[in-house]
Amino acid sequence: VIAEFALLHDKPFAIVPCCVFPTLFPDRRVWEAGENVPGLGGETEVETNGKEIAVAKLGQLVTYLAAKLTGQVACLDFEGANRVVFGGNRETTRRGDETLH
Repeated sequence: VIAEFALLHDKPFAIVPCCVFPTLFPDRRVWEAGENVPGLGGETEVETNGKEIAVAKLGQLVTYLAAKLTGQVACLDFEGANRVVFGGNRETTRRGDETLH
């Protein structure tokens, strides 16, 4: 809700998710990649058998939020839940996917 408000009003946002709560939010879905198989001529790989799954892990939640909010992801310089999804305006998203100190 906070990030959606920020996007609506062209404000920067940053979210450091730590809890997934899959039973409270069963509609959160991400794409799970299938296995990779050699492509034509063996020089490329093609993804097959992918499927949409419910968000049940922290990494999946980060992926879900980044996609939903068209945000970027960076790793903060501490252990634990240290991935931040951020975005909201050009100044915020200019830094790209890097470690923030």
